[in-house]
Amino acid sequence: MKTPDVKVLVPLKKVCALAEIDPKLARRFLREKVQRPGGRWAWPQKRAAAIVELLRKEVGNGPE
Repeated sequence: MKTPDVKVLVPLKKVCALAEIDPKLARRFLREKVQRPGGRWAWPQKRAAAIVELLRKEVGNGPE
């Protein structure tokens, strides 16, 4: 039996936890830089990883 092809979305809360960033700050930054996908702040896993790195670099204490 095949498993249905379900898109697993990573919500902003989880992205912020991974990036160690306050969700309020992340939303403020994302509103200016990224279009909200599908009406809510959630991304497929690959895209979420890119968002985590973007937030770490731009909002958090990323590598300098």
